Amino acid sequence: VNQFKYFIGMKVLVVAGLLILGSVLVFQEQMNIGQFVASEIIIILIINSIEKLIRLIDGIYDVLTALEKIGFVTDLPMDEEGKAEITDKSNPVSIEAEDLEFSYPDMRQKLMKSLSFEIPAGEKVVLSGDSGSGKSTFLRLVAGIYDFDDGELLINNIPINNYKKDELYEIVGFYFPTNQLFEGTILENITLKRPIPDSQVYEILNVLNLRSFLAHQDKGVNSLIDPGGRKLPRSIIQKILIARALVHHPKLLLMEDAMMHIGKDEKDEIVDYIMSPERPWTAIVIADYPYWENKATQIIEL
Repeated sequence: VNQFKYFIGMKVLVVAGLLILGSVLVFQEQMNIGQFVASEIIIILIINSIEKLIRLIDGIYDVLTALEKIGFVTDLPMDEEGKAEITDKSNPVSIEAEDLEFSYPDMRQKLMKSLSFEIPAGEKVVLSGDSGSGKSTFLRLVAGIYDFDDGELLINNIPINNYKKDELYEIVGFYFPTNQLFEGTILENITLKRPIPDSQVYEILNVLNLRSFLAHQDKGVNSLIDPGGRKLPRSIIQKILIARALVHHPKLLLMEDAMMHIGKDEKDEIVDYIMSPERPWTAIVIADYPYWENKATQIIEL
């Protein structure tokens, strides 16, 4: 916009200057009227052609901006893929860490140092600790989202870096505060188009008490929602995101502040379901709600 403003200003100055100069030359009889008109027309045509080029710069800037945005994804380093596969996808996983160390690139000190723990298969774990102690980072390390600096992290006694990431993510259920809804149906937001039986979907809808909400929607689970769920209550948004994490019956469930906007009675029922020994997953949860700790089989304090 500034470049276009400068060009218009330059165009006005050039044309005005030529008119004044040409008029002076005509009055001094150093140029006749025909020469004056011809030169003025040629110069104005040249300026108009340059103006068309200036307008094309808008498209060039759009292309450069798009390439830069694409670069944010294409320039990211690829995950290092292992070759190990999850052989047993029907049972919960065990997790073990030995002398784990981690720091963010812009940190001088390590956030985690000599961290060791053991979580047997099927355990229901609550992470506790002060703000900034690394609870959120802990979940992302266990999920394989972040790479640790040193030490060893084992999933079912196999180093996590040896697994194929796609294989690992198939058995993990995530709920992080950064998770969002996208434009699509409620069912698509829950299943992410994974081949999940309807019985599992409706089981989770019952557990989260979403059936009463869906009953008031024109198309039930096939009702469309806006990006981010702008028109939905926050409690419904959280329930849909929790359903997304639970619906495929993960073998490792990772949750952070999952039910901040859900009522107490419903919250207790959902906690009972998630932390029940009958559930076929290992659960690691970050939550301020004390009822989680009452149902936990293990508490890890950072």
